[in-house]
Amino acid sequence: MYTYNTRNILCALLTTIFMLSSITAEEEIVVRLATDVHLLPVAMEPIQAEQADFSKEYLNQLRAVLFYDMNINGMTKAISATENIGFDEPVDFAKCKEKDLFYVVKLKMQGKGLTVKIISVNGQSVKRIEGISCTGELAKDRKTIHRLSDSIHELLFQKPGIASSRILFTSKKSFSDETKSSKKWVSEVFESDYDGENCKQITHEEAYCVTPIYVPPSSFCKNPGLIFVSYKIGQPKIYYISAKDGKTRRLTPLKGNQMTPRVSADGTKLAFASDATGSSDLFLQEFHATSGSLGKPRQIFTAKGAANASPTFSPDGQKIAFVSNKDGSPKIYVMDIPKEGAKLKDIHPVLISKRCRENSAPSWSPDGKKIAYSAKTGAQKRQIWIYDFETKQEHKLTDGKGDKENPVWAANSLHLLFNSTDGDTTELYLVNLNQPQALKLTDGRGEKRFPYWK
Repeated sequence: MYTYNTRNILCALLTTIFMLSSITAEEEIVVRLATDVHLLPVAMEPIQAEQADFSKEYLNQLRAVLFYDMNINGMTKAISATENIGFDEPVDFAKCKEKDLFYVVKLKMQGKGLTVKIISVNGQSVKRIEGISCTGELAKDRKTIHRLSDSIHELLFQKPGIASSRILFTSKKSFSDETKSSKKWVSEVFESDYDGENCKQITHEEAYCVTPIYVPPSSFCKNPGLIFVSYKIGQPKIYYISAKDGKTRRLTPLKGNQMTPRVSADGTKLAFASDATGSSDLFLQEFHATSGSLGKPRQIFTAKGAANASPTFSPDGQKIAFVSNKDGSPKIYVMDIPKEGAKLKDIHPVLISKRCRENSAPSWSPDGKKIAYSAKTGAQKRQIWIYDFETKQEHKLTDGKGDKENPVWAANSLHLLFNSTDGDTTELYLVNLNQPQALKLTDGRGEKRFPYWK
């Protein structure tokens, strides 16, 4: 395990509690669902070529991307069509209904242009999507197909899909330090498509970087940039990379260690943990996507002799959930964000995680109804748990060997990313609440952690 250069025992405790990760054997990850959801079958035909500029093999690759998207969106189950009826042939709705199909997707490539028909069997309707231009470069065309998938999802369910999403994560590697007789750990921030493809490195700090997050877009800045924590000067500090100029600058002026930053959904508030006062407490700072931090950070929670960290905002930005070991084992608490001038001794957060030990990394769903977190579960390893505000109940989402940590919600409040041990590495997994199997997104050298959705 990487040894952090921390200032005092409280920060060491914080590191142990909130960034715990182990290397153990990992079996298939099983997700426990409260109810079985009937996924609607979608028959997908091969792409019909009509003087297409691309080979059959390439068209099959494009279809495979769409098939993947439609199979894990949490609403449909993609199946291969047994018959390939001509693209412009009339639809036999009765025959489709006999096969228990809800939808049929037909695709035609003419030159570089892709046309799609979405057939609703029960609604006996046909909708077309035209003008989809492909390039023959798979990296670019994957993104095009992801956008197509989201368009189909919105046509069928009147809700945005997530296939066009991007994700952040860190990858940790070691190399020999020529100045010392030891290995140096380096962790950089990477970005990829939501399925782990089209991966590219974002930071080049040559240092240990953790917990990257996107800054939410706003009316005045559609692509603000991202925030992460780096140990490049020894102590962990919070940094901001602007998408406008690509420059990295430090956000907070506090002394000591700053960790686990989060930004409110409207992009106006930054919450984080810091031991600047001598203990690991929660701080809040006004934030602007183009100029960074505004004013001085203020302390919003402390508890004597306790470590507090990992704040996550409610969607309306009025509350935060966080982790504290103020009552012994680390647990998840929720509180209203105190107004300026409020006395810290009068703040009494509400405990929501009562069933497990060593809770960490809470993530508030965008619809405000749930909080996902990691917890040590009995004699097992760490699993992903979910607290439901409507039922006021906790339930375990994952099972199996290996530590599962750092869950984070997609914008649809249905899909979750998390990292899990797998042999000698740590990889990213994707799951949605309607399907029982988590999908592995990453592989290869490097320990991937701290996923985050855009």
